[in-house]
Amino acid sequence: KNFRAYIVCGGMPEVVQNYIDSGYSLVRTRELQIQLVDQYKSDISKYASTRAFNVRAIFEQIPVQLEAESHRFVVSSLGEGARLQKYEQDFLWLVNAGVGLMVAQVTEARSPLKRTEKATAFKLYESDTGMLASRYPGSTARAVYLDMKTPNLGGLYENVVAQELVALGTDAWYYQTREVGEVDFVIEGTRGHVVPIEVKSGKSFKSHAALDNALATKGYGIDRALVLAECNLHRDGDVLYLPIFMAGLLEP
Repeated sequence: KNFRAYIVCGGMPEVVQNYIDSGYSLVRTRELQIQLVDQYKSDISKYASTRAFNVRAIFEQIPVQLEAESHRFVVSSLGEGARLQKYEQDFLWLVNAGVGLMVAQVTEARSPLKRTEKATAFKLYESDTGMLASRYPGSTARAVYLDMKTPNLGGLYENVVAQELVALGTDAWYYQTREVGEVDFVIEGTRGHVVPIEVKSGKSFKSHAALDNALATKGYGIDRALVLAECNLHRDGDVLYLPIFMAGLLEP
């Protein structure tokens, strides 16, 4: 329950203090978060100079793209004929400003992961889960807080895991090929081994075809995989199931 509250509240100091002082009021918390989102937009206009329009367009698309089934950022959503080459510096501006987190695609789940990085395919997360939650309808925040199963909350849960991995100082990618499917995150452990991670927001956390395919792929040498879900800690074969709040406790 505390972790679900964190997903909605986030870690911005002023927001956390307001959440406590208001008696854990989601309404008051959301009001402040919306003000801070507006401040973000104002800062983009102030500091992004001639690139402000492009940066603002990307920022506005973050919650929209994470709501899509693939969660991958579709550059064409920024306008007719939009290409990454035109917007690349704008994505970097958001990342360098500490607002966005970019996770690029790799086409092979073996070390070094950077070797098959596909920079033109990526997911863009928001650096604070609470700020992202505030940009969805209030019903979405309530669904997270009350552990409701509708609407689809996959994007929010994936975002908070991306944030936790960054906080651990771990570089992360997502893995996707036509043959295997898509694995939410792949990271490299301290021994140079690859660890695939799936994030599940629903009860069907035992269903993970892409993860199973990656484990079975010859040449990758993957000996374990992680599933983060609303479950108790247990192991089933090569898959370790962890409650999602343990994302910040991983030791790759």
